[in-house]
Amino acid sequence: MKNFIKQIFWIIPFIIFIFGYFVISIILPKKEVTIPNIIGKNLQESVLILSNNSLNLTLVKEIEKQDLPDGIILSQDPASGNRVKKSQNIFVTVSKKSKVLSTPNFIGLNYKKVRKLVSKLNVEAKYYWLESIYPVNSIIAQNPAPDTNLENKKINLYISKGLNSLYIIPNFKGISLNKLLEVIDQDKINLEILYKNNFDINNQDISGLDKDNIFVIDQRPVAGSIVNLDKKIYLSVQVS
Repeated sequence: MKNFIKQIFWIIPFIIFIFGYFVISIILPKKEVTIPNIIGKNLQESVLILSNNSLNLTLVKEIEKQDLPDGIILSQDPASGNRVKKSQNIFVTVSKKSKVLSTPNFIGLNYKKVRKLVSKLNVEAKYYWLESIYPVNSIIAQNPAPDTNLENKKINLYISKGLNSLYIIPNFKGISLNKLLEVIDQDKINLEILYKNNFDINNQDISGLDKDNIFVIDQRPVAGSIVNLDKKIYLSVQVS
């Protein structure tokens, strides 16, 4: 019994202290302070500023900002200038850098395949077609270079459109079909020869014709025109 009474006497002062603390907290409210502006400052500096004003910092969100270092305060709530009680939390949003991608090597790949890869990487790409000796629609250069940091998720890709060889059309009028077939490489020039009455020699067996007596009477494009080799040349012929 005596031990029980002694324990009570030890506990009573502690209970009185706790009760008194809550009573004082209610009767004597905490002083208010003005919230300082911490936007644009880093986390370490912001914690120190708020601590000196008896305020706490709580991080609620991170937003990717490639042009800012990690941990820069982007916004705060409540805003600066407001008055709050001491020990209140100031909720902040800070910057963070996104994970830097390594630039893939697109050189040599086909344009259509590259477009699919770029879409999956969520990268903004610009495409430029250039004349080159490489296969048509293949990637011949890129910027940034392969295996370098793709910091802003933008890339320029240069695509081969092949070689557009220019050809000056000579004057074929008056030349015989026999001579024409000798001087024209039909594997390289897109040539179509038509008889005067729209008879298509290209699709007929001309082995039995006297090609020395068949002459060009008209041509399109006209002599002196400059065209790509992929442009079809039309020649009209007739039997002399």
